[in-house]
Amino acid sequence: MMKRFLVLLTLLVLATGAAAQGGFPREIVDDAGRKVLIPQAPGRIVSLAPSNTEILFAIGAGDQVVGVTDYCNYPQEAQEKDKVGGFSDPNLEAIVALAPDLVLGTNFNDGVIEDLAQLGIRGLVISPGTVEEVLTAIERVGYAVGRDGEAGALAENLRERLLAVEEYIAGKERPRVLYQVWHDPLMVAGPGSFVDNAITLAGGDNIAWDAARGYPRFSSEVVVLRDPEVILSPKTHGSGAVADAPLPPGWEDLTAVKEGRVYSIDADMIARAGPRIVAAIEEVARILHGEKGEDK
Repeated sequence: MMKRFLVLLTLLVLATGAAAQGGFPREIVDDAGRKVLIPQAPGRIVSLAPSNTEILFAIGAGDQVVGVTDYCNYPQEAQEKDKVGGFSDPNLEAIVALAPDLVLGTNFNDGVIEDLAQLGIRGLVISPGTVEEVLTAIERVGYAVGRDGEAGALAENLRERLLAVEEYIAGKERPRVLYQVWHDPLMVAGPGSFVDNAITLAGGDNIAWDAARGYPRFSSEVVVLRDPEVILSPKTHGSGAVADAPLPPGWEDLTAVKEGRVYSIDADMIARAGPRIVAAIEEVARILHGEKGEDK
């Protein structure tokens, strides 16, 4: 809460100063610790991450976007923008050719942001680590691109929806949950991942709570010992749906399997640091705590 308070206080101070100067220039400190001066509302934005692309379109800045990565697949309009390469390895020349006023990246492409700065192109690193930080990131992006009002309204709406989920799960038992990212080798969602955060906010307990990192390999034997009551998996991953793969030995006796509580969920929604993470939390909450007729 203190971190969010300080970020919001900083935005308020900056916004006050910007208003006195007609809105811009604006100065913002990004998640890499850089202090970036934005002289005017950017009319040409390149996004180097699907999460940032979703934020930009959600706050009404889609017309300002001129370039996205090959993996920016939502919303549909984003797929019509010029492509600048992959998520972790975008094409520097393609970005420069689009003559952007601002480039939004994450910690995964921080080096490209540094290279662009050497060429005189402004960039911001936006890398929220939790769901709450995603909401703050929405407000920060809105501030950076001159969409303060739209971003503030969106973030407030998402916070209200999260509060409704909190009220919905209040007093209910927290089922044991496994999020199976892949089957061979077995990979799961562990602590520090958005999936883990979403499971917690939706009223579940991640059985991989003590895993070494966000998306580690995991022991099938430990899964059997911890006996998840609900198993979630991405709807598609690579060559096919994880849920369609054969069960590992011993899993046929898991509570989740015996009770038919194995579900697939849109991986982009639950694992991406964008506005749709809240819709994913709402869906998981219904899966974990809804009546059987509500389970999806």
